[in-house]
Amino acid sequence: MTPHFQVWKKSFAMWATAMSTCLSTQTFAQTGVTDLLSNKSANDLFRHYQNSRPSPSEGQQLLIGVLNKKLPVNDENLRAVRASLAKARGREDKILLIRVLASMYTPGDRSPQNLLIENDIKGLVDSADLGIAREAALEYSRLGYPLDRYQVLKRAHAAKVLGDDAYYGELAHGLRLSSPADQSEMLRELEKAHNQFANEILATTFGVPRLLGQLNRAHQEDVLRLLLDHEPGFPMAIDSFGLVDSVRYALWINAVATIDSMLSGKPYARVIIRRLSSPSTDPRKILAVFSNPEGNRVLKETTDISTLYQLLERTQGYSYSLPQNATVTSAVALFSSQLRALGATQNKP
Repeated sequence: MTPHFQVWKKSFAMWATAMSTCLSTQTFAQTGVTDLLSNKSANDLFRHYQNSRPSPSEGQQLLIGVLNKKLPVNDENLRAVRASLAKARGREDKILLIRVLASMYTPGDRSPQNLLIENDIKGLVDSADLGIAREAALEYSRLGYPLDRYQVLKRAHAAKVLGDDAYYGELAHGLRLSSPADQSEMLRELEKAHNQFANEILATTFGVPRLLGQLNRAHQEDVLRLLLDHEPGFPMAIDSFGLVDSVRYALWINAVATIDSMLSGKPYARVIIRRLSSPSTDPRKILAVFSNPEGNRVLKETTDISTLYQLLERTQGYSYSLPQNATVTSAVALFSSQLRALGATQNKP
């Protein structure tokens, strides 16, 4: 055995020992964090995060555990979280600490503690780190909708901290809880934006009568007009009938019918059937309604069985042109079975 080989062998043995020790330490640390996450309270996890100097990945696991277990809101915890956020250097830690701080906010309460939380998070909207600034803007937007929420969002959008989807989506989310003056301005922005993501949020939100009731009549009319101007469609390929497009259309027509019914007093089912009965209506829109819960409501609330059968026949004609499309065939079969279940076959014209 040459001297060079002996040196190499000794060096390799030292490296292997060091690696083994390192891996053992990592495994021990990982096991320790896992045990903490399983057995300790949010308070314990946060104290461990503060005092143990964990590695970045371990620290993030601990903070996620704190979020999941919900840190109790008291002055001591608030001081500790604010202090950790102020001195945190890593982006991921800072983002998670913003979330922890936001989780300690009590909506509707103008307490000194809430004001501190608002100020800390709002201050980070101007961070030079766009990831941190974006997280702060979104969390601030959802803090029970503070009075200057709209202005903070506009500033973040103008600074390109928030992209169009995030910005207009937040406007749509918070519309019902904003002041009437802000609602008017936000609706004007949303009308000009033509943002599909925001329009989907409006449809999902204001298809619920209780939430729609948080807008005054004029703003209900504005939302209805905005939705009618942005009716979702289906792909140009006539054989394309996907779940996402189907649900999107069903949510849209539900919102339109809900708002129209509240404003005009017309029955919900009649509004939907009338829209679907137009000769120019894509048969996939009919299938979208009757493949989703909105269709069940229409079937329960209408007595216009003859029109329902006309709609069924149109979807059957569409299905016959696509004999290999199992999704369309199944949707038509479901619609047909729903009519039979109502006993509607006896009234078929």
